[in-house]
Amino acid sequence: MKTRAIDLRTQMKTVMSALEKNEPVIVTYHGVDKAKIVPIEEKNENDIQSITNHSFFGLYADRNPDISVEVEINQFREPRHAL
Repeated sequence: MKTRAIDLRTQMKTVMSALEKNEPVIVTYHGVDKAKIVPIEEKNENDIQSITNHSFFGLYADRNPDISVEVEINQFREPRHAL
């Protein structure tokens, strides 16, 4: 489907129905293709599991659970070198 940028507001229902049919929408501005709106691919459970196994989620794995967040923040705020 192709639509003009100015018509996006008035044709949003048509744009959404095209996306539901997995059809990309090309947005034109002054007759020149400027953007492509594509439907989001469905995620399955394997994708979610791979996200939770990302290294970012183990960032604080070695953190001491006995130290409160407030104490840890105060340690970050302390100067690095004694004056």
